[in-house]
Amino acid sequence: MQALHDKFKHNGFLVLGVSVDRANTKKVVDYVRQLKITFPNLHDTTSETAQIYQIRGVPMTFIIDNKGRARGVAVGQRLWMGEESQELVRLLLAE
Repeated sequence: MQALHDKFKHNGFLVLGVSVDRANTKKVVDYVRQLKITFPNLHDTTSETAQIYQIRGVPMTFIIDNKGRARGVAVGQRLWMGEESQELVRLLLAE
């Protein structure tokens, strides 16, 4: 996700991370720093986000277009820098 963010951030693409981990915020911040993640990350300690979006596993990724509509959902890890993922981002940014 970081590489995808880096490639498309200047084209209006935003990656937003949300941790639904019940760990303390310091652990989440340390993890983000360790992985050198530069896109915004939020820590939902109450799991409200998980309930609203019906999180079924982690990581869970929602692709949301510029009108706020969910265009896709992926559960589990993905190769986000693969050509298919990049093409999806290009298509959504072109709309």
